[in-house]
Amino acid sequence: MKKLGFLLASAVLALTACGNNDDADPVSYEEDYYETNAYDTEDEDENIEEAYVSEVTNVSWPQRGVWNENIYTNDYLSVRFEIPENWDKFSDEQIAHQIGIGISLLEGEDAVEATMQEIGINSFLEMMATNSETGASINIAFERLENPYMTAEEFIFHSSEELIAADMEVFLDGFPNIILGDSSWTVYGSVADFGINIYGRFLVSVYGGFVRVITIVYTEHSETPEDILAMFSEIF
Repeated sequence: MKKLGFLLASAVLALTACGNNDDADPVSYEEDYYETNAYDTEDEDENIEEAYVSEVTNVSWPQRGVWNENIYTNDYLSVRFEIPENWDKFSDEQIAHQIGIGISLLEGEDAVEATMQEIGINSFLEMMATNSETGASINIAFERLENPYMTAEEFIFHSSEELIAADMEVFLDGFPNIILGDSSWTVYGSVADFGINIYGRFLVSVYGGFVRVITIVYTEHSETPEDILAMFSEIF
């Protein structure tokens, strides 16, 4: 499979933009996780190639959410997210600049598909909001899976390898699944040492040939992941 660089780069950029220390004590990363959960992706890709050709026409494309003042609503994810007054949301112009596209591509119901075709990668940064005073941030991103049968756990396995390669420590255990909107999200965490410890919490859900990732960045002196998750509410 191709590298999942776009989503991870977004997380790394968010991590490096933050600014305080966190003394939280997440569950330690265990080396033998990879020995007991290794995936032979080469054989896997060969086995699903033919099935994927027929499956790809039935991909359920993600739909964009909308901001109304400080409230973000996404019917596709069945979630509403309200940021406090001291937070700032990224505008479509800022997102377009971040992913290197024209603003017109973010308009219309086929924005995700059109953007992926335009920039030639399978990832899409959907929304981002930050608190520049505390260093906390959140973003939502989508990635079209080359293997439409990949599970959230398999995606996390590959993603965590890339984070480790970027000198981050990854925590795969100790986080319960979260029900948010109409989906169950598998959760893992990370810590990066940029002179100070910056923490990431990643929520992963797979549906219709896509993985959806919610990335929360926090520090000791910022809002906690629980504080930020409390900004969400469900819509049905």
